[in-house]
Amino acid sequence: RAFALEWETQLRDLSAHVHQRRRPVVVAGDFNATVHHALFRQLMRRDLTDAHAAAGRGFGFTWGPGALPMAVMRLDHVVSTPELEPLRSFTLARSGSDHRPLVADYRLVAADTS
Repeated sequence: RAFALEWETQLRDLSAHVHQRRRPVVVAGDFNATVHHALFRQLMRRDLTDAHAAAGRGFGFTWGPGALPMAVMRLDHVVSTPELEPLRSFTLARSGSDHRPLVADYRLVAADTS
């Protein structure tokens, strides 16, 4: 339970930090959450774009138990503020981790003036 509370606090803190930005922001990593998780949706609901949802193909699964030859869910994400447009997003083969690496290419579309 302590881990879950710490994770929730970290996700809320990340959301607050990203939404107080002064420049375009990209956040990438293991969120330990699918796009359907309430806290992940809270992070995304204001103005962030998930690179895979915008420019990826297929499911974009990034995690699966080591015994399985394929990933079975997307727990890792690359998200950005509106000043950045995702051009493409894809995963690479696993290498030394139970998570697949993510790649996302972006284009700067506008400067943030906040």
